[in-house]
Amino acid sequence: MALDLEGITREDLDKLTKLIRINNAVLIANVNSNAWPFAKNIQSWIKQKEGHYIPLEEVQVKEFTQGEFRPQVMTNVRRKDVYFIQDSTEDANKWWVQLQLMEDLLHRASAESITFVIPDYLWGRQDSKDRPHVPISGKRVADSLIYADRVVSMEFHAKQIQSFFSCPIDVLQSFPVLIEYLKSPVTGIKNPSEWVVSSTDAGSAKMAESYYNLLGCHDVVFAYKKRNDKGKIEKILISGDVKGKNVLVVDDLDDTCGTKVKIAEELKRNGAKTLVSCSTHGLYAKGVEEILGVYDRVITTDTHNYSDSKLKKVEVVPTYPLFAQAIYNAQTGESISELFEVKNNGE
Repeated sequence: MALDLEGITREDLDKLTKLIRINNAVLIANVNSNAWPFAKNIQSWIKQKEGHYIPLEEVQVKEFTQGEFRPQVMTNVRRKDVYFIQDSTEDANKWWVQLQLMEDLLHRASAESITFVIPDYLWGRQDSKDRPHVPISGKRVADSLIYADRVVSMEFHAKQIQSFFSCPIDVLQSFPVLIEYLKSPVTGIKNPSEWVVSSTDAGSAKMAESYYNLLGCHDVVFAYKKRNDKGKIEKILISGDVKGKNVLVVDDLDDTCGTKVKIAEELKRNGAKTLVSCSTHGLYAKGVEEILGVYDRVITTDTHNYSDSKLKKVEVVPTYPLFAQAIYNAQTGESISELFEVKNNGE
């Protein structure tokens, strides 16, 4: 049957192409994981913001007694563009195995394309050979994704990790949502010109400078940590004046929070007043009591999607709108660069 395209405009054709593409997309996530509510938020956001419904299908995981597990997608994904939303709160080893099994599952199910949506790349801290006889684990994990067509993630521990992947990768930044949150009249910091931004180490110095510039703070200082032979922090040095100032301490990751706590103690010894901790990925492996005990406010994002009972008084800023827009733009062929723009108070 011939298709009569006479009279159709380029604009009409672009709309039709976009509709066909978006109708071929499907979101999938483990229904019994912390990724499921994150995926539902992505689905709802695309429906409300873009007016398109993308189905969200369940991944069911069967656990065996000896520790093995078997995922199964509960729908037909043949010739579909599949977006698997991974759970960053999983045990790191299980997280990696799940990616491998899901990739094999989707490849054998004849998916048209496979995109892994990874809110936090768990092996990203092992990004270089920093001592003899160790692997570059972040590279090895990336190399193992042989069938993935695209990866969407947020803020790597080191920029070189992007080059580890052989497929296209979109690394979203938390700046747009965190800066908007910190500038908001309701949730933001008051009078940014009276604040100082501090890094946690040399690795987060660039991030500290970015917050300093984007917020219009008074100054930026840098923290240096000296470790002993066993790798434990021996001393924290603050390069800059914080006496009588409010300090915003920024980093990409809060894990055990040992560094953040020691920096807070040193800042207080140097005369700092109000302290606010801000990070992209909040693991809080040892809980949040200690960090809440030394900071006036603790802010992170939802890339780990923990329950309210675990995070307690931690302020969690949603990033799912960024992931939702990235998925929509990737599927329809639109630019993703707009997601890196910082807006003032939502304008």
